[in-house]
Amino acid sequence: PGDSAPPGDSAPPGDSAAPPGDSAPPGDSAPGSAFSTALVINEFMAANAGSVDDGAGGSPDWLELYSLSDEDLDLSGYWLTDDLEDPYKHALADGVVLPAGGFLLLWADGAPEAGGAHLDFKLNEAGEELGIYTPEGRAINLLSFGRQYADLAAARVPDGGETWQYTYEASPGSTNTPPEPERVELLPAGSAWRYAVGDEAPPGDWTGVSYDDAAWLSGPAPLGYGDDYQVTVLDYGPSSGDKFITSWFRAEVSVEGAEAVVSLSLELLADDGLVLYLNGAEVLRHNMAEGAVGPDTLASATVSGADEGVFVHYTLDPSALVEGVNQLAAEVHQASASSSDLGFDLELTAERLGS
Repeated sequence: PGDSAPPGDSAPPGDSAAPPGDSAPPGDSAPGSAFSTALVINEFMAANAGSVDDGAGGSPDWLELYSLSDEDLDLSGYWLTDDLEDPYKHALADGVVLPAGGFLLLWADGAPEAGGAHLDFKLNEAGEELGIYTPEGRAINLLSFGRQYADLAAARVPDGGETWQYTYEASPGSTNTPPEPERVELLPAGSAWRYAVGDEAPPGDWTGVSYDDAAWLSGPAPLGYGDDYQVTVLDYGPSSGDKFITSWFRAEVSVEGAEAVVSLSLELLADDGLVLYLNGAEVLRHNMAEGAVGPDTLASATVSGADEGVFVHYTLDPSALVEGVNQLAAEVHQASASSSDLGFDLELTAERLGS
């Protein structure tokens, strides 16, 4: 139609890992009252260079239909086209039903003989127009787009909305608006920890999951000595002027849906210094110098005054988590053998995408 004016070209991605900020989004064309918001082209990729696989070893271009209806839509005989002068390029097969709020992924590969999800036309990365028509030829949704680039998907955000965005995180056949992650408390502050104190480090791989810590003492955090906030008081050694430099701690953390965890946050109280391990690998140093760490390694600085009870925020790499039982291990170091106090507690939380 004459009032369907294609927008400007999208900017090429170049070396950018993010969608180009000056991409021109596709535009809907509404010829009078013929336009319907019940069924729309919701996402498409006109230059699929391999980022989306069709399940048969190919990577054709594709488009996605989305239903905004609260009832199932029978799309038998509906027409799709990439040329508004020729609306009847491809007819959807009889029995194609799009559930309410559902998505339909179609491959624009010009190979309808491959099955009902394959269209009788390909998309033009140089830019063109797309249309959906009823079996009677009434326009349902028409849109136009400019130049497209490799693996760049155009998507309505939110689904079915008027705003388009370019993204390299395509979501063919599913929502363009990912669910908000849920916050999961993996280990609350004040949890119980097994602990050991002394002049020598625990034998063996004390940071690993398989280490047997049955002989260690146990108590709820905060753990330490010398301050009123400690719940579990630790033995500090032979004398107040010659205390143990290091104390060791272990706690198990159970994780469900580890692969869906997108962020991992730590709130840490450590007086004075700390090295933290997750499943046997070091993941954090707090107030500790780089290099080898032993039982006599001192913290970098003394924590004193109000700072002794302050939790410090850190983020950890969620890929360190495994499904099921995970092992947190920490060694807390004093800044001197005559330090008046020691304190340790932490809270570990995750953000996880729902299934």
